[in-house]
Amino acid sequence: MDEQCKQYQLLLMDIHFGERNMDGEIKGHLEKCNDCQAYWQGLDKIEETLDALNFEPAVDYPQISEVLARVRKRESILESLKFVLVAICLLLASVLTGFKFLLFLQAFFYLTLPFLSLPLIYHYKERCDSRG
Repeated sequence: MDEQCKQYQLLLMDIHFGERNMDGEIKGHLEKCNDCQAYWQGLDKIEETLDALNFEPAVDYPQISEVLARVRKRESILESLKFVLVAICLLLASVLTGFKFLLFLQAFFYLTLPFLSLPLIYHYKERCDSRG
């Protein structure tokens, strides 16, 4: 089988699944090429076999919901741990550098945190919306 046949077989697959129409060039190649004829017939056989099986996989929706709930719980625990870690770091920094630094830091956060948190809020909202 040459490279041209591979291209025709991709086209035949598109035709078989209704994504393209059979034109004269493809029909002419199909009449001449035994490999492509076998491929075309194989596509029909595969579809017939799958239709005969009438197979639909069983989905355990309660188990999927349980796993998703555990993942969400784990994410919330991680977010809480991040917050505690940042709080401890700030507390240590204020104790080690003096409380003047703490007052400066507090004023800085009161003035800038609303602006700095907008991208985080947007990201969190997008993540919640994507979950459904």
